[in-house]
Amino acid sequence: MGDKGAQYLAGSLKNNTALTTLILSNNQITEKGAQHLADALKNNTTLTTVDLTFNQIGDKGAQHLADSLRNNATLTTLDVSNNEIGDMGAQHLADSLRNNTTHIYIDTAAHESLWQGASRGIIHKIKHNSLDDLEENLRKFGSGIIVVDSLYSGKGSIADLIELCNLKEQYNCMLIVDESHSIGLYGQHGRGLASLGNVTDRIDFITGSLAKAYCVRAGFIAG
Repeated sequence: MGDKGAQYLAGSLKNNTALTTLILSNNQITEKGAQHLADALKNNTTLTTVDLTFNQIGDKGAQHLADSLRNNATLTTLDVSNNEIGDMGAQHLADSLRNNTTHIYIDTAAHESLWQGASRGIIHKIKHNSLDDLEENLRKFGSGIIVVDSLYSGKGSIADLIELCNLKEQYNCMLIVDESHSIGLYGQHGRGLASLGNVTDRIDFITGSLAKAYCVRAGFIAG
């Protein structure tokens, strides 16, 4: 691939709305290619994992990536091992990670398992099913991860997934929807409320337990 290929790929990543994992190991990418990829990561809101192992990005490339991490709120894994990165590059990455924080907007009625998963970010508690409160927080704090249930077991209320998708796209966020209590009950063939609302392809990750409608000890994460 080399730096030229990385440049072309970076251009497409700026408009990417589906890809979550990017593996570019052993592709002869240097600091120039790393700079193009870093520019794309500043605005990308879907990638969660990037593998750049066994390239030659060096300290300069590490610095470019570090700068992008200060603005990226969705990337959770960045592997740059075996890249000729010295103490200076490592310091840039360490400094950016120290300041890198992901804003998580979670409904106050969300299931406990979702709260546990969100515990490593900056939590913004959103009033139950309040799109106005969510948008107010998004305006104030910027892009991040929106976490909701499609059907809230404790209240019996249903999330407005269409409007949540609209807000997610407007504010460049990631949307995670738990369908544990709607799978098997709603949508064609019991595919859930996301399917019923025809927004499955607009949601970044759908999680679910099969212990409810299907009475089995299993679960899934789909993206």
